[in-house]
Amino acid sequence: MRSTRFSKVLISMNKTQSQTAIIGLGNILLRDEGIGIHVINNMNRKYTFSPHVNLIDGGTSSYDLLPYFEENKKIIIVDAIDFEKEPGYINSFENDEILMGLNKKLSLHHLGLTDLLTDLKIHGLLPQEIFLVGMQPAKIEMGLDLSKTALTKVNILIDTVIDKLKQWSIKPISLGKNKVHADGRTYL
Repeated sequence: MRSTRFSKVLISMNKTQSQTAIIGLGNILLRDEGIGIHVINNMNRKYTFSPHVNLIDGGTSSYDLLPYFEENKKIIIVDAIDFEKEPGYINSFENDEILMGLNKKLSLHHLGLTDLLTDLKIHGLLPQEIFLVGMQPAKIEMGLDLSKTALTKVNILIDTVIDKLKQWSIKPISLGKNKVHADGRTYL
């Protein structure tokens, strides 16, 4: 069982057929720190995926994600990352670049993610493909809403994930032309 003392939301899961996981990391109680979760939630509202794709709220405890790394051949991670750049800056890393990129970053769950990926690499258990896209947060403070800067980046992060899925020959089906608006809600 994958439960922890904090409830993890598994948005869609089909264990027997899963090949690709899209994992949003972060803490939604700390505004932009939860950007990964907000992206996953908005993707769930905007798209439908084949049973081979899971959307996962990964929270902040990276080792709780171990089963997903073992069960999936391809992983996409969306997270807030301190790039030491301007708020809203977006960058991505693939495969071995992730470990090099995260070793410099300061965040409790980045340290856990780095440890998890290092352990998987040592044991030869890394998925075939790993892609990490991150955004420099503007506000990390108590609150449930994203900053205005982060709100303007949600659709860009979603598009980045969708582009990577298409490179992997995975074609999500759009549920409409809905976009994230300034109030943080998604409309059809």
